[in-house]
Amino acid sequence: AKFNKFHTWTEYINRLVTVLSGFVFLFLLAGAIQFRKENKWIPILAFSAFFLMLVEAVLGKFVVDTNLKPTLITIHMVVGLFIIAIILRLLFIISEKKTTYQYHALFNKLLIVSVVFSLIQIALGTQVRQFIDEQVKLFGFENKQYSLMNPSFKFYFHRSFTIAIILVNGAMYYLNQIKKLGYPLINWVMILLLTETITGILMYYADFPIGTQAVHLLSGALLFGVQFYLWMQSRKTAMV
Repeated sequence: AKFNKFHTWTEYINRLVTVLSGFVFLFLLAGAIQFRKENKWIPILAFSAFFLMLVEAVLGKFVVDTNLKPTLITIHMVVGLFIIAIILRLLFIISEKKTTYQYHALFNKLLIVSVVFSLIQIALGTQVRQFIDEQVKLFGFENKQYSLMNPSFKFYFHRSFTIAIILVNGAMYYLNQIKKLGYPLINWVMILLLTETITGILMYYADFPIGTQAVHLLSGALLFGVQFYLWMQSRKTAMV
C-alpha cells in the first residue's frame, strides 16, 4: 500500500489509546471485584467488558493484517458497540437508584426499534466506509470528489435508511413531550441524530470536509449509547 502519513498516525494513535483503555479496564475490573457480594452482576459485567476489549484488540490486528477486510471492519465495530452497552449497563446499575420517569409501552417499543436500527445503520456505515477507502486508493487521497462515484446499493440503503431512523426517534421525542414522560436524554438523541444527518450531507455534497467522517462515526456510536441507556431507564420503570 502507498504510504500515507495521516493514516499511519491515525493507526498509531489508535493503538496507543487501546493500550491506555486496557489499563483503565484492568482498574475497572479490580474495583468491580470488591462489589461481588453487593451485586454479582457488577464483576460479571466488568469482566465481560475486559474480555471483549481483548477480543477487540485481536480483531484490530486482523483488520490491519487483512488490509481492512469489510467483514472484519463491521465485526470490529459491532464488538465495540457491545463494549459500550456493557459499560453503560454497569453504569446504570451503579447510578440509577431511583426511578423518576413514566413508563409508556409504545415509547419502550420504539426505543428497542431505535437501538436495532442504529446497529444496522452503523454496520452499513462500515461497509460504505470501506467502499470510500477503496475509491481513495484508486483515485488518490487528494481527489475526494471521487470517493462516492458509482456507489453500491449499500450506500443508497444507508442514506435512505436515515429517514426511518429519524421517524422512529422523532416519534419517541413526540411521545416524551406530549405524554410528559420525563426522559431528558431524548433531547441528546435528537441532537446526535441532527449531527449525523448534517455530517452525512456534508460528506456527500461537499467532498468530505476534514473531520466530518470522524464526527459522523462518533455521533453514531454516541447515539447508540444514549438510546441503549434510555431503553434501560424505560425498562426499569416497567419493573417498578
